[in-house]
Amino acid sequence: MNGVDDTLFHSTSRDWLNEHFLSHFENLMGIKHPVSGMTVYELRELGGTILIQTNTDELKGARVMTQTSGLTSLFLNCGCAFSKETWSVMTQDKIMANVRPNRSFWAENEIKIQWDPNCENELRLISLVFGIAQMVRVAFPQLFHIVREFRQRNQ
Repeated sequence: MNGVDDTLFHSTSRDWLNEHFLSHFENLMGIKHPVSGMTVYELRELGGTILIQTNTDELKGARVMTQTSGLTSLFLNCGCAFSKETWSVMTQDKIMANVRPNRSFWAENEIKIQWDPNCENELRLISLVFGIAQMVRVAFPQLFHIVREFRQRNQ
């Protein structure tokens, strides 16, 4: 094909995608099966979009979109929220869940998650785990540092 790498057109395997495409994404987190320890879901970030990967294609291109607004920046500056970002879990351009910091003077390090009534349980689980992970990363950086040291010691 005129000097173009033919593997692009002939190979659609997951190994090829991981090697050529997904290596450019930052791996945010993985959700492992509690018994087998096998990674069931992985969240990878590229810009403002976080892709949700599974071992199977059950989620049909689910992703997490990041939004910011002036109002959430105001809540962050007042100490009512731990992040100026809010996140929407989407499948096929439909918002299935919203994850955002709880905006309150009395509960500044909490998350609030709202689901669509038709949201699948897998997306509910991913939304909850993603919200907790973001809270640990942003609201409690000392705890995130301890978790990172624990992982390095046990590898």
